[in-house]
Amino acid sequence: MRNKKRWFMILILFSLIFISINISLLSPEWVGYSDDGKWKAILYKDKQLKTNSYFGKFKWMGSSNELKQIKVTFTQYRVNGKYRAGDPDVKKSASHSNINDLSFVGFTSRPGNKDRLVAIIHWTNGIHSYQDAIVLKMEKKSIWSELSNLFNKF
Repeated sequence: MRNKKRWFMILILFSLIFISINISLLSPEWVGYSDDGKWKAILYKDKQLKTNSYFGKFKWMGSSNELKQIKVTFTQYRVNGKYRAGDPDVKKSASHSNINDLSFVGFTSRPGNKDRLVAIIHWTNGIHSYQDAIVLKMEKKSIWSELSNLFNKF
């Protein structure tokens, strides 16, 4: 009986160590929302690439009716006040038609834990023009959220 308890405790200990290692290997994401909640910005590591590169994208969180009129004219990305993507002096006039696949930075390095990240989106609804500066905060992923994402794909 003592041997069974000992083996059971060893199994639990190794399981906890395994879970802890997996959680520590998960790459964090940086996430933020516009003040009106219509835009979400995400900086993430693409797991399919073998590099340590991070990518940033915007996601529309507003109504689907409003989405039909939206044109994004320009995006920018700043780290600690310095532009890493999107020239601060040049505003592109081209509009992005695919709002659901809209990036603000690609192949960038992982930010430091104390870096201040801001994703900026310039957009219009055909009547008014807007500029939203979205501050990104680091969110640690959990093993459970990753498992949930995996099961949601099926």
